[in-house]
Amino acid sequence: MLTEAADRISLGDMNAEIKIISKDEIGELANAIGRMPDSLKFSIERLKRQKP
Repeated sequence: MLTEAADRISLGDMNAEIKIISKDEIGELANAIGRMPDSLKFSIERLKRQKP
């Protein structure tokens, strides 16, 4: 499930959802990957504003 979500995000699907069910290292990784779409959206918007 985590690999599938990461693949979807890497292809530009910023709506990929990850349900975190673990508090261990895998859960921490899932949490980090779950934050990626928002971070990428923010970076994309920032780059768009910088274009002349």
